[in-house]
Order: sequence, then C-alpha cells, then structure tokens
Amino acid sequence: MRGLIPNTRRRRRRRRYLLRRAGEGAAPLPPFGARTLLAAVRLPFPPLPRAAADSLLRLAAAGPYGRGWDWMEASVRRVQQRVRKAREEMDRWDDLNSRLLSQFANATAIVARLPVLEEVKNYGVLRCVPSIREDLLGKQMESLEIIFVSMRETVEEFNSIARSLHKALRDTNQMVRGGSALSAKQMQLQVGILPTIADCLDGLRTLCEMHQFEYALKSSVISSLTWTSSSSDIAAMRQLLVDQPNIPKDEVQAIFDIIFADEIC
Repeated sequence: MRGLIPNTRRRRRRRRYLLRRAGEGAAPLPPFGARTLLAAVRLPFPPLPRAAADSLLRLAAAGPYGRGWDWMEASVRRVQQRVRKAREEMDRWDDLNSRLLSQFANATAIVARLPVLEEVKNYGVLRCVPSIREDLLGKQMESLEIIFVSMRETVEEFNSIARSLHKALRDTNQMVRGGSALSAKQMQLQVGILPTIADCLDGLRTLCEMHQFEYALKSSVISSLTWTSSSSDIAAMRQLLVDQPNIPKDEVQAIFDIIFADEIC
C-alpha cells in the first residue's frame, strides 16, 4: 500500500492542475479531438466534474491563441487559393515559352540563310535577274524584323506574368499580415496535413523570384539575337530558352507538393 500513495498524490496534483487551467483560462491544450481529449483526461484519473470537463473541451476547441481551428484552416485555404491562381499564370508561362521557341527557330533560320543570300555566286543563272540579290535580302530582313517584334511582344507577356506573380505575393502578404495580424507562431502553426501559412508564403515567394529571374534571362537572350549572330551563339541561346535554368521543374513540383499536400492525400 505504501508504494501506491505517491502515485495517488501525483494523480491528485495532476487533477488539481487541470482544473486550475480550466478555471483560469490558461493557454489551450494541444488540438486533440473532443473524444480523444476526454479520454486523455478521464482515463488516468477519477471522473471529473461535468463543468470542469466542459471547460477543458472549450479550451481545446478554441484553437491557437483563442482563435478557432476552423478559422486557422480557413486562413490556410485562402492562401492556397491565391497560390492556385498563381499556378494558372505559370501554365500560361509554359504556353508562351513554346511560342517563343517557335519564333526563335523561325528567326534563326533566316539568320542562317542570310550569308548564303549575300553571295552572288550562289544565284547561278538567276544572276541575270535584275536586283534579285537585293530583293531577296530585303524580303528576308523584313521578315526577320517582323519576327523580332513578335518575340519582343512575347517577352513582354513573360514580364506581365512575372508582375502578376509579384502582385499575388504582395496581396497574399497583405491578407495574412493585415487585418488578421497573425503572429509568427501562428504562421508556423500546422492544422492536420494542411501546410503552414509560412510554407505557402515561402513557396509563393520562391516561385515569384524564379519567374522574375527567368524573365530577365529571356529578355537578355532575345535582345542579344541579331542578324549577325553566329551559329554557336544561336545554339547557346536556344538551349537557355529550352532549359529555363531559373525554373527547375523538380523544385517547382516540390513547392506545390508542400502547399497542396492535402490534395495529394
């Protein structure tokens, strides 16, 4: 019997501690479900008074820092929706890159053709046609200039998407840090398998930076392409446009796997 006394005292102290928490409105207990919490409270001790048990359940349901868990989940869902809209913009980016590659191929085909058209000996019997060399070169240069204009317009659409992603990041930050005024701890709080708000913001920020850097690279590549570009330079430029080194697909997918983890499961 002597060995049971300390254990009984510990149980009584633990019970008084839980009751004091319920009466003083202390920080909430971890987010167990209602049934799980009741079981955790009742199993090791004699039954608690109904009022005390109800107070403990209200503390648990209050969620983090007095906000309901439903409120926190809704906040994460709103941030996820902003990221989902940003992902739609990124889908447009891929379509634009396919268009830019096609325009680049057409432009470089003309650039590669110009040296051949400049050589009179390549015209053979057509050399007797008046001004044929000048006319052909003029037509090719005119077509090349039209393609250059189209490419610059496409690059500007990349810039528009990069700005849209930046705006999405700014608006999401304002939504999170504005009226609701989430604390740093709340930003790191995870509800079930949902991501934290900090995870969503960090991922969106990384995506924004990726596309801003890639836009700057594309703009530099297209502005460097001229009718005098060498074949080796053209090959290197094309590879940069194809690879999009600032937007690694595996890293982008990893970001979306974190932000939309609940959809994967």
